[in-house]
Amino acid sequence: MTNASVQRFVTLGSFIFWWLTAAWLWDGQRGWAWACLAMPFLLTPLILSMQCLWSAQSNRDDPSPPASLGQWLLAWLAEAWVAGLVFSWWQPFRRLAIADGLHPTPGRRGMVLVHGFFCNRAFWTRWMQQLAAQGRVFVAVDLEPAYGTINNYALLVERAVQQVELATGLPPVIVGHSMGGLAIRAWAAQLPASQGMGRVHRVVTLGTPHHGTAIAATSHTQNGREMRLGSDWLKENASHLPDGFAQKCTCFYSHCDNIVFPASAATLIGADNQHIEGHAHVQLAFSPHIQQACLGLLET
Repeated sequence: MTNASVQRFVTLGSFIFWWLTAAWLWDGQRGWAWACLAMPFLLTPLILSMQCLWSAQSNRDDPSPPASLGQWLLAWLAEAWVAGLVFSWWQPFRRLAIADGLHPTPGRRGMVLVHGFFCNRAFWTRWMQQLAAQGRVFVAVDLEPAYGTINNYALLVERAVQQVELATGLPPVIVGHSMGGLAIRAWAAQLPASQGMGRVHRVVTLGTPHHGTAIAATSHTQNGREMRLGSDWLKENASHLPDGFAQKCTCFYSHCDNIVFPASAATLIGADNQHIEGHAHVQLAFSPHIQQACLGLLET
């Protein structure tokens, strides 16, 4: 099953289950029935609140700037909205709504977009809209199968890079969100020594667990285990990265990230590490500042 089909099942199944339960309770327990009607809309904010509390606790000893209560509250509200949009509409039902932009534009740089764990290419809907409006070449990959080793995603990134190179004649900007940044690292680690980092103009990661994340301790999928703090996969991958990889990276991270924490785990030594205040995990990809900074790299 694809990520899109699983998310369709979860989204529709949640509404059907809770609303049928509400119908069953309606005559005798009206209060509980109303609660069941609201439940599909309340589950995501509830889960996010627990993640935010865990992240805030983890960040207490982190060198990143501390987040205020107000910043956490605004990040939680924003994440509830964008996560609902991404996981309950775009990804389940709009995966193919925007096609990759592969019209030949020699000499005009393109972009490769790499989503994170349990997502698909529709995650980048707003980015694809912007790139299409500018007539840019772009490819948004689907990282599947969903739960294999991150190493297997390297070939998908390579195919996307080849497509953009062929259409533009230039190395692309590669942007990865969350685990997508590790997929880019897996690709870079498998590059022939003769190519080095010449195949890419710039790598940008948004909330990528370069050093792992505490929340991955709850995951038992292979790629989830590979994202645990200080995992063997992270160490092995780091030992095979080509010279100059970190220097080609810009790493955006936030002290309000509810998935990758402690916050500094999303940074790389030697990279251009940029802290974005008050942004939760999915929200990072909705930041106008980050999006415009990445689009600006296409002009360099």
